[in-house]
Amino acid sequence: MLSLEYAATFPLDLVRRRKQLEGAGGRAPVYTTGLLGIFKQIIQTEGIRGLYRGIMPEYYKVVPGVGICFMTYETLKLLLADVTPKL
Repeated sequence: MLSLEYAATFPLDLVRRRKQLEGAGGRAPVYTTGLLGIFKQIIQTEGIRGLYRGIMPEYYKVVPGVGICFMTYETLKLLLADVTPKL
């Protein structure tokens, strides 16, 4: 389920990052339109796959973090269940 959710939101994150990096290091602005215009420009220049450029390194970062969160939650749940008094 994580991969489907992340794949659905990744293009928005890609556009956000590109807008943040735009003009960095003295480069000229690349995107002069709004959100939909940026999507259109990426699709025209790079194709649909351009919206998912760089998704695998993101998965390598996200998947272990989510696993650690779940493991921590389950471990604390077990530990705290032993501590709480039985009613």
